[in-house]
Amino acid sequence: MHAHSRQRGVTLLELVIVLVVVAIIVAFVYPVLSQAITAYQDTSAAVSAATKGRYALERIAREVRDVRRSTADDAQFDITTMTASQMAFTRIDGVTVTITGSGTKATLGYSTPAATSDLVDQLTNAASIFQYLKSDGSGGAGVGDVRYVEITLMLSQASGTYSNRMRLALRNPQ
Repeated sequence: MHAHSRQRGVTLLELVIVLVVVAIIVAFVYPVLSQAITAYQDTSAAVSAATKGRYALERIAREVRDVRRSTADDAQFDITTMTASQMAFTRIDGVTVTITGSGTKATLGYSTPAATSDLVDQLTNAASIFQYLKSDGSGGAGVGDVRYVEITLMLSQASGTYSNRMRLALRNPQ
């Protein structure tokens, strides 16, 4: 008696069919995965921009809240520069603070100890960070009648522009 031995294995035709099925599955799954990765990267960039903007806005607000009243006239605040891109003032502790928007950055500087640091980059509105408002909320306030400072930071990221805004009431007593 002869024993028949069967060889086990995969034929070339079976291998080609498996490769075609896998290629079809990949063709359908790849665009979905690609979109998910792109969405994740866009969301991550947006969160990063929002976080940077929020940090810078809170830091600026913390400084502006400490603006002192003028030693010469306590009806006014001790603000030496009031432009759309720069605000310089003296804090309650006597330190002069300068906040400047230039190019794509906002910087924070102190007189004592003399130091300047970048608060945020990626700004699109560095020339118009500050707006000074009167007690009725109207614009065009000067040193004598400023009661609110509105701070706006707009940061650009590849996927868009993100805006952060805060209005602060200046209230520190002498």
